[in-house]
Amino acid sequence: MMRAIAETTRRRDLQRAYNEKHGITPQSVNSAVRALIEIAADTEERYAGTVSQEEKEALIRALEDKMLSAAGDLDFEKAARYRDELFQLQGKAPLEKEQPQPLRRRRSTRHPKVK
Repeated sequence: MMRAIAETTRRRDLQRAYNEKHGITPQSVNSAVRALIEIAADTEERYAGTVSQEEKEALIRALEDKMLSAAGDLDFEKAARYRDELFQLQGKAPLEKEQPQPLRRRRSTRHPKVK
């Protein structure tokens, strides 16, 4: 344990020296949750009662296309944002709240008995 603490301290000192040499000020990581909350609030404001039914359907089709395209590009965070925006537009609850996760079965680690 002492070796691990010493290694962590050594690395921390190296990082501090590098930061001072290059004028870097460490900053905390911005939470992605706050960004998603802002997107949801922006979506509500953007589509609140100002869109006709035809425009709403066109927006839904466009968002579905964007969502599928983002998922195809393996950008799942963007696809999830588009999905959440779709749910907002359709007036549905998010998928996680509608469908509970199925219970997972544990695999047996024992081998079947051979007779």
